[in-house]
Amino acid sequence: MTFDRIGSPAVSLILTDLAPGAELTLAPHDGPAPAAPAIEIAAEDGCLVIANGPLAVRVPADAQLEQPFPGPIIAMRGADGKWFGSSALVDAPACGAVFTDIESLGPCCVQWRTTYRWSCDAGATFRVRWAAGSDTLLVEEEVLEDSAAAV
Repeated sequence: MTFDRIGSPAVSLILTDLAPGAELTLAPHDGPAPAAPAIEIAAEDGCLVIANGPLAVRVPADAQLEQPFPGPIIAMRGADGKWFGSSALVDAPACGAVFTDIESLGPCCVQWRTTYRWSCDAGATFRVRWAAGSDTLLVEEEVLEDSAAAV
C-alpha cells in the first residue's frame, strides 16, 4: 500500500474473487501507483468527522460533559456510508470537559489527541494515528492510575 513503504518501489494490492476454474494472469505495470484518498475533517452534529476515503470516524468536539462521556471514537462509517458502533468513557468521578486537537494532518496520515479532564488534573488522553487509505487506527491510551474510568 502506498502508506506502508519506505524507499521501496510502489506496490498496489488488489483483491478479487474468481469463479471456480477461472484463470488469472499477472503482468508488470509501469504506471504510477494509485494515490491514497485525501483525509478530510469536518464539523458535524457537535462532533468532528475524520474521513479517510470511504471510511470515517466521529470524534468528540470540545465540550463540557455530563456522564456518560462520549468515547474517543463515537462511531465509525463504513464504505456503505452507514454509521455504526459507539463508545463511551464511563466511571469518571465527576462531570468534566473533552478537548480534541488535530495534531497533524498531512497527505499520508492524520494524528489527533482527545483529552478528558475532570477534578483538576485527573483525566484520560487518547492519541490516534490513521494512515491515508488504511482501515486500521493506532490508538495510544493514557488513563491515570488512580482513576476507574475506562472506555
